[in-house]
Amino acid sequence: MIVVSALIWLRPEFVIRIFNTQREMVEISTAFLKIQIVNFIVGAATLVLMSCLNGVGDTWIPMLNTLVTLWGVQMPLAFFLSRSTPLGVLGVRWAMAIAIALRSSIYVVYFKTGRWKRKTV
Repeated sequence: MIVVSALIWLRPEFVIRIFNTQREMVEISTAFLKIQIVNFIVGAATLVLMSCLNGVGDTWIPMLNTLVTLWGVQMPLAFFLSRSTPLGVLGVRWAMAIAIALRSSIYVVYFKTGRWKRKTV
C-alpha cells in the first residue's frame, strides 16, 4: 500500500487521466487523491487499533471514539472548512483526514494506558 501510494503521490495526474482528461477535473482530483492517500495511511493504523480493541472485547472505546471524532470533530470541521475558508470542497476531505488522525491518536493513547488488557470476554 505504501509503495503504490508513494507512486500515485508522485504522479497522480497519470492515474486521473485514465478516467478523465478535463483540466479542471484533473486539478481537483489530484488534490483529492493526495488527501485520500493520507487518509488511507492513517486510516490503516486506526483500523488495526480499533480492531484490536474490538477483538479483546473493549468495544465501548471504539464506539465512543468514532462517535466523538465523527460527529463532534469531522462534521463541524467539514462544514467550517468548506464554507469559511478558501479550501472549499477540499475542506471536507481535510476534515476527514484530521478526524481520522485524531481518532488514531486517541487509540494510541488508550493503548498506552493498558486498560484494554483488563477486559474479559
